[in-house]
Amino acid sequence: MTTANNSHLRASVTSFIPEYIYLGDRLTRPELHGARCRAVRNAAGKCRRGRNGVMSVEFEDGQRCTVLGRRLRKIVVWVVNTQTYGA
Repeated sequence: MTTANNSHLRASVTSFIPEYIYLGDRLTRPELHGARCRAVRNAAGKCRRGRNGVMSVEFEDGQRCTVLGRRLRKIVVWVVNTQTYGA
């Protein structure tokens, strides 16, 4: 088993973007089943979450909806900045 020498590469995680997959229910439009969305945030950067478990989200097409939070599954998209240094 060989290992590659990647000492000249340095990866630093700059940020992560929490996204969600909306599972939907029997009343949901078919095109929203399994659609990716992001949480709508307030001025302080917090997610808009209601007291009854609903959450405001924005889908990839720009449409904003209020959905049940229990029908969302969180996925994390990492933004990685890879820099190459002299070898």
